[in-house]
Amino acid sequence: MDVITAYPLRQFIANNRDYAANPRSFGYQLGLTKEILSLSGFSEATFMIDKEFSDASITRQFEQVGPVAIRDITCLTPNDFVGFDTIILVYPDALGLGWSGVESKLLTGLHVPLFFANGRRRLMRLDSAARRALAWRRLLATSRFTELCLSMFIIPLAMFWAAKDALRGKS
Repeated sequence: MDVITAYPLRQFIANNRDYAANPRSFGYQLGLTKEILSLSGFSEATFMIDKEFSDASITRQFEQVGPVAIRDITCLTPNDFVGFDTIILVYPDALGLGWSGVESKLLTGLHVPLFFANGRRRLMRLDSAARRALAWRRLLATSRFTELCLSMFIIPLAMFWAAKDALRGKS
């Protein structure tokens, strides 16, 4: 059954997903947040940090900029954002892997501008079109579909060229 369901491949992909996402440090995210605040003219910021990452030193760093709330990010609801006039999600990676549930809750329940800053220092509006684009990129990143398709061509092609070289006496 493991062979039929490609369990070894799925396990390999899952193990390497975080490595491929190239997550940024909290220091990087804090610097990005400070940059956004300085360029946008926001007067204040409140930070919500996932309880999994609520290390005291990290919390202290963010508290220097604004109040910090420790939350379970996966359980956030629009009610957690009452009183905010703009919300910016700061992803730890380029695609915001694992954030689709939070995004959908916020898009359906909030009526304030919603933005996201990715790990490549880009600030973009989060709307339905952006979510569709992110969903496609996240699918490609998590499934490795492109690499699998290319390997179907590259491996037989490499075998052909290796056989051709062997017949010519090249090694």
